[in-house]
Amino acid sequence: MSSLGVFEPPMAIRGRKFVHPVTVVKDINDNIIGIDFMHANQLSYNPTSKQITFAHMLTNALYAVKETTIPALSTMIISTMFKGNICDTAKPVAMVHAPNNPTTSGMPALVTLDKYKNCKLVIDNCAPYNIVLAQNKVLGVLEF
Repeated sequence: MSSLGVFEPPMAIRGRKFVHPVTVVKDINDNIIGIDFMHANQLSYNPTSKQITFAHMLTNALYAVKETTIPALSTMIISTMFKGNICDTAKPVAMVHAPNNPTTSGMPALVTLDKYKNCKLVIDNCAPYNIVLAQNKVLGVLEF
């Protein structure tokens, strides 16, 4: 393979910005994330959900308080519980990331945790069928 050089383009993954050396190879048009980039930024790839996650995501996860069915192609406000450590100096931002329900989506949002570390999360069901969000399953990630 013939290299056209090494560049450092700005990149964004799940809302986070990165700069990393990228080798551009002639006649390859696919975007490839290398193992060195994944290790340096503590990324994981889930082949089942086809999603990239940060290593800390499960420690900052938001879990479903109860089993809930979201009708096809609709949006619901879901109660979630946070099991991680709270940062008192920053506002929490919730992001939808449900590995068990890859057809769910949602916008990042500022949220408020109550005294039990619960918050509400707006989740879209992008599937043309009802989906069940199981109790205690990961629905999102909370970052400060």
